[in-house]
Amino acid sequence: MQETKQEVEQTKGNKVEQCTNDKHQMPVGNSKKWFNTKEEAVKYYKSLQKLWSDKLVNNEVDDDEYDANCPYGYQNWNCPKCGMITLDFYFRIEEN
Repeated sequence: MQETKQEVEQTKGNKVEQCTNDKHQMPVGNSKKWFNTKEEAVKYYKSLQKLWSDKLVNNEVDDDEYDANCPYGYQNWNCPKCGMITLDFYFRIEEN
């Protein structure tokens, strides 16, 4: 069966474009990572909070180092081209 030009164009129009090699239509957040799902992104955020909280409790870091590295919140953004998610963390002490 031979496809008509209209059928080919419809197929192309419905195709979801994928980004390649971490090149997305927007820049990555300060997490410096892309995630497939929001759940995956939140899991990463919570793991960072636990890592730095454990370091603080075990006296491996002081309060300033903890505040500079342990995120207390985030914004998530989706790449409009492929839908992957990146996080931009909030820190108590901002980097210069």
